[in-house]
Amino acid sequence: MTSESQDRDATIEQCVGNVVRIGRLWAVYGLEVGRAALRTSAETLRTTSELLGNLAKQLDEQQPAAEAPATTAPVATTDQPV
Repeated sequence: MTSESQDRDATIEQCVGNVVRIGRLWAVYGLEVGRAALRTSAETLRTTSELLGNLAKQLDEQQPAAEAPATTAPVATTDQPV
């Protein structure tokens, strides 16, 4: 092998190594972005879940008051003498 072909082979190996390193960096970046997106989504879902639970609790607490009779006095009709 000549010195020129050795230099060319070394350059090719260096280029391939750089491409592999760049690929790994992009993979790590993509995984970190995906992780952050999932974490944000999970936090949003947790907050929404708590909000829905609180809303359900408030509606459940208001239900008995809304369904209670307005008055317990007998209702007068025109058919009955007063």
